[in-house]
Amino acid sequence: MSKKILATLFIFAVCTGVFLFINAQPISVNSRLQGTAYAGDQEIETNIRISFSGELHDDLFRGSKYVGDLTITSENYPVTFEDITFRFSKKGNARLPLVLDGKEFGTLITSKNFEYVCIEITDEKYGDEETVYLAAPATNVGQAVEVVKKLG
Repeated sequence: MSKKILATLFIFAVCTGVFLFINAQPISVNSRLQGTAYAGDQEIETNIRISFSGELHDDLFRGSKYVGDLTITSENYPVTFEDITFRFSKKGNARLPLVLDGKEFGTLITSKNFEYVCIEITDEKYGDEETVYLAAPATNVGQAVEVVKKLG
């Protein structure tokens, strides 16, 4: 009887070790999304590319964490944020204030699989009276508004 219990505990320990080892390996992230910039219902720019290049670390107890770069390729809002780190909530979204040259640029909101991305720009350099949003994937204002709603 005790041999069966020891064998069961050994198998459980090996399976747990394999599971933890597999989850400890970071996943490479190279995501590029085509997006649209808008304020209110006014389209500002449609040919925006938002790119993530880094690693996604799955932490069994604290949620997933992204470490890497974020690049916005745009005529009006070109910027790169290097070595950013953020965690995803239990709902699967992440929210991060973006700081550029010691000044708040805006807020990044993304889904865990980087399928949807929204950046709310708060930097007065880019903002008018209305808040500017960069949303991807979107080729027009209607799609961009839907992305922002999904990330809510």
